[in-house]
Amino acid sequence: MDAATTGTATTSSDSGSRSEGGDGGGYEGGSKDAAAASTGGREAGGALEAGTNCAGHALSLGGNSAGANETAKQVMHIDLGSDLPAANGHRTIEYWAYVPAATWVGNVNSMFFYGSTVRPSTTSRYAHGFGLDFGSNAVGGNHTTLDPFTNGGYDNDNQPSGLPASPPDQWIHFAMTWDGTAVRTFVNGVLRITTMSDGSAVGLATDASPIQVGAYEQESAYFNGAFDEFRVWNVDRSASDIASTMRTALAGNEPGLVAYYKFDETSGATASDSVTTAGHVRHDGTLISATGQARPTFIVSTAPVDCR
Repeated sequence: MDAATTGTATTSSDSGSRSEGGDGGGYEGGSKDAAAASTGGREAGGALEAGTNCAGHALSLGGNSAGANETAKQVMHIDLGSDLPAANGHRTIEYWAYVPAATWVGNVNSMFFYGSTVRPSTTSRYAHGFGLDFGSNAVGGNHTTLDPFTNGGYDNDNQPSGLPASPPDQWIHFAMTWDGTAVRTFVNGVLRITTMSDGSAVGLATDASPIQVGAYEQESAYFNGAFDEFRVWNVDRSASDIASTMRTALAGNEPGLVAYYKFDETSGATASDSVTTAGHVRHDGTLISATGQARPTFIVSTAPVDCR
């Protein structure tokens, strides 16, 4: 989101249909089963092969605009308290997102953000945040670029995602990690972007704040699409870790898992935290929208996620 700093881009894909049903609009096309043939299972040469999927739901932010001038401002807030991977702590944020082709617009469709809530000055960006946005410029003819950013020293605008230049509407798995050395971004389980630390004593300085799922509210950048299997870890997961579980529902007691949202509700103003570790304090997500606008809704999911 700021000017790109030094970093290297290492150099997959599904389909679905949009539905405007429900209060806030949404995306559907069957169960985590009916669309398996088109929305994926295992990666082969960059594409997702069909898998055996199970019925479930997803969180729709279909009321948001694919462009600027947002009015609905649909978002989910997660307050993790002391469980939040903040400061320089290792972390992984991963999820499935249903991304309509029209949504692939830089700086107006942030998928998640947390951290800074105070602008250092009227002319500077919000510092000490952590989030993932779409890129806006073509790189090597590829429009489907990404912008993993921390708004500190690790912004990485317009990096290739490995996806086709003219994307279909599709479910995509994203993961963003910090291991004390680099911010790494994975697409469909494959490492695509690596931004190395500058070697400073404090690599990241992420402030504590609620996680904004589907928005970067400070810049009025709201995602138009849907989410499933949103997971927050206080450990950095490897490529093999991510690839081995991204298409499988979790038990909820995996080491390092501090928040987990299956979005299998059918209605309501919250999404349940499904972490089952003994002693864990639940952090249910809160569904929010602008005054007078419908909250995000729960829809039938076609994400390629197998039941346990």
